[in-house]
Amino acid sequence: MISQLFREIGARRPGLITSVGLDTFADPRHGGGRFNRLATDELVELIELDGREYLRYKPFRVDVAFVRGDTMDRNGNIGWAGEAAQLDAAAIAHAARASGGIVIAQVKDVTDGVLDPHVVHLPAALVDVVVHDAAQRQTHSAPFDPRLCGAGDETDFDVRAADLPHGARAVIARRAVAEVGSDQIINVGFGIPTFVVDELAAAGRLSDNTIVIEQGIFGGRPLSGDLFGASASPEVMHASTTQFDLINGGLIDLTCLGMAQVDRTGSVNVSRIGGVINGPGGFVEISESARHVVFCGTFAAGGLDVECGDGRLHIVREGRIPKFVDTVEQITFSGGRAIRDGQRVTYVTERAVFVLTPDGLELTEVAPGIDVERDILAHMGFEPIITRPIPMAPELFTAHTHRPPTPTDHQQGANR
Repeated sequence: MISQLFREIGARRPGLITSVGLDTFADPRHGGGRFNRLATDELVELIELDGREYLRYKPFRVDVAFVRGDTMDRNGNIGWAGEAAQLDAAAIAHAARASGGIVIAQVKDVTDGVLDPHVVHLPAALVDVVVHDAAQRQTHSAPFDPRLCGAGDETDFDVRAADLPHGARAVIARRAVAEVGSDQIINVGFGIPTFVVDELAAAGRLSDNTIVIEQGIFGGRPLSGDLFGASASPEVMHASTTQFDLINGGLIDLTCLGMAQVDRTGSVNVSRIGGVINGPGGFVEISESARHVVFCGTFAAGGLDVECGDGRLHIVREGRIPKFVDTVEQITFSGGRAIRDGQRVTYVTERAVFVLTPDGLELTEVAPGIDVERDILAHMGFEPIITRPIPMAPELFTAHTHRPPTPTDHQQGANR
């Protein structure tokens, strides 16, 4: 929302009006995005238009904008052909210009020639100061990698078995893959969800779908770990501001996102953990807009240790911090709104799978080797709906030489 708000500020419009953020921590009824009680400014306003509720994110003054590109030409235009992502540089520059502020751009190269107009994202008229830094890096990992900004073969980043996740993370990523069909627009978030891409690649299913990430990239192979936000051999690269327009418009069929806390209503918290503020990034927009949301995370945090073998899960050491609580500390995703909007919501852990129903969370799958009372219910702050949970697929708990279960395998298990 902040990215899109910069664009509204740049056009001198009265803020950003959207339904995104309703019933979450951004909603004035749930704190209005404030860090704590010392924050008194009203940054977000609840309004009604044509009988429907919306949030108005209020505009603010931008005095200085820091942006970057890779090359400036002799006319002062700045291009980004060698960048790994465009992000919202243009929107930020627009906001500073409209506010009477200044725009400071950093570039790696300065050329006496003229840039192709198709690669210019910052016209000279928007830029006040340019800093030439010949040592500018494309990412923290390398000065420049052509695979991150050009078409090619995403198998250049093939994942070795040694690089794939192990233990609980492997189980979660593999089980999430079972939710992925074909010919879908798929999004993944940071952390365990990024391993879903690796597992899809390991299963030879990456090309069955189109992967999109919030940084403005379609296709290719989103990278995990410290390079999350870049993709190998992307097919389309545009501004993240534009990407969020598409996301808000229903672009994503399925998204895999993390979860720090889940409560009895199915609401999820990733933005305030133990009083510590975490920036949720595009989590709110993506989780509200996708047709199917798959939350991925360990059942508990803080020292959890598990072993997998022979198609079974063994808990060596239980996590100290429960994730399934009676009430989340802060609402980053509203389970109640998801039900009203008809979203499909699945919660995948290493030992159990839950789905969101109008009556609350239902336990639908249990890992072989796990006792429901001892290993699940005893560590939850509420009791889920339990009817006839089925075993999680044994293939999830074997070595990487075995393929992850496909949607067909999962459906056959459900039918059994």
